[in-house]
Amino acid sequence: MYHTCNIIKAIKIGSDILDKNQKEAFYDLIMDNQLIITEVFKLRREFYDYSVNILCNNEDIPELDNEITSKHAMIKLFELTETGEYSRLQRALNILMKYGDILIITNKYWIRRSNHNELGITRDDMYSLRLLTRLDKLYTSNLYEFLKESVYNTIAVFGCKFKEFTAYNLYTKIYNMSKQVDIEEVEYNKYINDSAYDIKMYIKELKGTTVIWDLNIFKWTEISHAICHEKEFNYRGSVMNLIDKYLESIKLNLIIINSKKPKYKLNTALVIFILMCIIIVIVYLIKTKYTVNN
Repeated sequence: MYHTCNIIKAIKIGSDILDKNQKEAFYDLIMDNQLIITEVFKLRREFYDYSVNILCNNEDIPELDNEITSKHAMIKLFELTETGEYSRLQRALNILMKYGDILIITNKYWIRRSNHNELGITRDDMYSLRLLTRLDKLYTSNLYEFLKESVYNTIAVFGCKFKEFTAYNLYTKIYNMSKQVDIEEVEYNKYINDSAYDIKMYIKELKGTTVIWDLNIFKWTEISHAICHEKEFNYRGSVMNLIDKYLESIKLNLIIINSKKPKYKLNTALVIFILMCIIIVIVYLIKTKYTVNN
């Protein structure tokens, strides 16, 4: 917890050069990072499967047909949701990031039930979650690589000097900070100052952004190789569905970070969400270390 507080402190110091509205966009940008949840999903797979199953059964969402294999589920996760706002993969991972621990709740009679009304989870969302939990070990173990290479590394950002970096670069700093759990207490002041400086430099790069676009270079991974020859997989349509929705969100936040006029008020809940994400990473790393040692 002490480590988490220092990460938050470094983020706050580093983002001092932004106004309140730009800070919210910066926090949103951090929230767009779904690499962490793909790793947590692997570690807590049994828990998520259990929660999604109760959630869907309570709302009479049928189980997927046996014909929908893990491979077919992955292909369907490329599709857009009914609203067209997200790809199914992006939406399912977003739900787990925000509400993974409270998809179901226990009532006063100690009966577990769906919490979808309070969370605003729709029946279509539940279908996306069903698809995600249908993925077998091959797909879940390669989700991180897939998002990194086939999504985030295909989205390019150009600064005022046309220095190129990809969306994946936007997420590595906070993630690496979260992994540094073995820092001695006496070293924390240096850790905070160094991290805050890195964040500040990173924000200055973002504020110099002039254009962001999809490089249109789909980087092949084990997952994309596994599904590319399936008849139902429309390469161009499916890839564009997936990447474009991630691209839209990143573009919006970068516009706000670079803007001079306020777009909306700071939502302090976003800071709390960042804290939750960091705690999840730390718990994941501690559990992984414990598993390896035993």
